[in-house]
Amino acid sequence: MVGNNTTILLAEDDIQVLNGFCEKLKNLKAQIITSTNGQEALDIMKATPIDILVLDLKMPKVNGLEVLKKINELEEINTDVVIITGERKLLNKLNLEYYRFISCILLKPIDIKTIYKDILNIMGNRKRRNKIKVIENILNEFDFNKSSKGFSYLMEAVIRIIDNPEYLVDMENNIYKMLANKYNLENSNKIKWCIIKSINSMTRFTEKEKLEEYFLKHKRITPKYFMRVVYERYRKEVKEL
Repeated sequence: MVGNNTTILLAEDDIQVLNGFCEKLKNLKAQIITSTNGQEALDIMKATPIDILVLDLKMPKVNGLEVLKKINELEEINTDVVIITGERKLLNKLNLEYYRFISCILLKPIDIKTIYKDILNIMGNRKRRNKIKVIENILNEFDFNKSSKGFSYLMEAVIRIIDNPEYLVDMENNIYKMLANKYNLENSNKIKWCIIKSINSMTRFTEKEKLEEYFLKHKRITPKYFMRVVYERYRKEVKEL
């Protein structure tokens, strides 16, 4: 999900702890759903896409370990899990595979400020991952040499421009210099020419109809023009999500 359309499921059987989480996390402007047992949590996840799951390992009916096992069996996992537990011995039962979707582990008693900060960081990371996924889907429309340095620089440039579209006004002193500093290059022209080379290569191998769909009949696609078109397409894609 993009923006603030984040759904958080709090699975905790201690009502007092659960209410404390709800009170603190309401400031995140996310949709908060609660569950007091593992079976209920699984039922909710079957019916509703959950972005972040805060999961107590020791719960009635179905414990948190079984919930993790069910999540791990899914073909595609798009849920970040925050483990909370008061029993350290349960952590020894976590399958190593589960750590691919476990974002952090918190031991009880839990500082409410800590869980708020951790979930805020997870939301930020999810937003960035979703942003990159949309950008990658757009760039996949074209035949780039994705193993080239130019494509790597181009990808980073697009991400920065989507965050700061005003950089398009002066790419020389914004994008190129920023990337040159990042990669410890004395001359930002290397960044510029690698990006130009990547775009020129793309125009040779991409179907003419696809190029005209995005760039009309422009014979020369400059980095600024390319990134402006990608930025506009990105805004359209995000708006439709």
